[in-house]
Amino acid sequence: MKVLIKEYRLSLAFFFFTILFTVWSNPTLKPHENGDTPGYVSVAQDFSNTEANDLRSFGYPLLIKIAMVIDENNWKKSLVLLQIILHGISIVLINNCLIILGYHKITSTVVTLLVCIHPALLVYSNYLIAESFLSFLIVLYWYVGIQILKNKSSTNYYYKLMFLGLISSFSYMVKAVWILGFSTIIPPLIFFLRKKEKILYSLIIISFFHFSLPFFWELYKNKNINIQSNMKYQSMVVNINFAAIRLGLIEDGRDTELYQKIRELGLLDKARRCNGRDNEDFRAVYHGLDFKDRYDINFTMNILKTSFIPFSSGQLRNIYRFYSDRMHVPAGEKAFYLIPENLISIYFSGYDAFYRPFLIFFLFIGIFINLRKNLNREIYIFNYSILIYFSLVLTIFTIAPVHMIRMRVPLDFLLIIHSIAPLLDHFILSKLGFTTNNHIFKNFRIIRRN
Repeated sequence: MKVLIKEYRLSLAFFFFTILFTVWSNPTLKPHENGDTPGYVSVAQDFSNTEANDLRSFGYPLLIKIAMVIDENNWKKSLVLLQIILHGISIVLINNCLIILGYHKITSTVVTLLVCIHPALLVYSNYLIAESFLSFLIVLYWYVGIQILKNKSSTNYYYKLMFLGLISSFSYMVKAVWILGFSTIIPPLIFFLRKKEKILYSLIIISFFHFSLPFFWELYKNKNINIQSNMKYQSMVVNINFAAIRLGLIEDGRDTELYQKIRELGLLDKARRCNGRDNEDFRAVYHGLDFKDRYDINFTMNILKTSFIPFSSGQLRNIYRFYSDRMHVPAGEKAFYLIPENLISIYFSGYDAFYRPFLIFFLFIGIFINLRKNLNREIYIFNYSILIYFSLVLTIFTIAPVHMIRMRVPLDFLLIIHSIAPLLDHFILSKLGFTTNNHIFKNFRIIRRN
């Protein structure tokens, strides 16, 4: 037991520190909710609920159900605790990955702590929505992906790839933004696997397992639900419809039910004045309709057929906000009890200032440093593939850029890692002279042995 504790003491320290710090940010463990919460809860209470499970898949509701089983009367606090524990596990996995990638111990420790105390990750660990859970799953996906790429000749390579596919599949069931998330492992496999047969088998396996859970979920719904819903892919359809309206493409949806409804409500002039901004005209149109009226797949198809390029380019103009928008911060009762407010303000302001204006600049420098290295190049390509994929899909399918702050949370850990770790490690190794063979560290180890 002592040997195990000694071997994993750093991981245990990070795990318990993360839990304690996260609880400190919300000592009452007060669960926070938003408009998405009731939909998840409805599915958790009844997985055969036709109206609910067309909007929300079973992924996050399954975690809610586990919390309900643990404590039926206080399941909301149980869910918050589960999310905090998963955040602690994520931090341990992140630290292990940084060590695997060869970063100096100082670098890996500092960067892990920066992710651990990241204000947005603390906030959404206390929210009853899927962002925190998806963050854990993407960290797990990232960890397993690194293990695969680090040991491509391993005898259990294909088993690990199956596991990666299942993690990716479950992530898709948590949030639709990960619909093609498995594709992020494909570039490094294609570029760095030498045998064409192995590349082909790998692509088949990862694709098959990624789509397995969505397939079985649809089978379950078709088997157990007598009345088939006519509102498929609700979230994606509504997002495309109102992103198009915000971009001023309302006339491309003419002769559809949504267009007619907007005209009947006297909102057509406001819709026509929309110019891409999240302004009062757009908000009046959006809030003037209930969810069922916002859903119109014919409007969606019209937009995609006639205005795909204006829609895509209009949405992608805001991709910079994924890399520059600031964040929500903990604001619960007694958050960071006993710490002076000015220090808390400095803590939050430091992260805000990092995101804007420094994040994009640091990311580009990090890319230059990482891709110059011959070692672990396939892993860096994997990491940047995740960032590019997530930012593209999120930008294209988000109703308004203001939602980026929340939707980006699952990838905040990777933004911190790849903007800070390369620069910090370069500074430590080249400027301070701290290397693994440094005589100071050698002498220190000799002193300890004596």
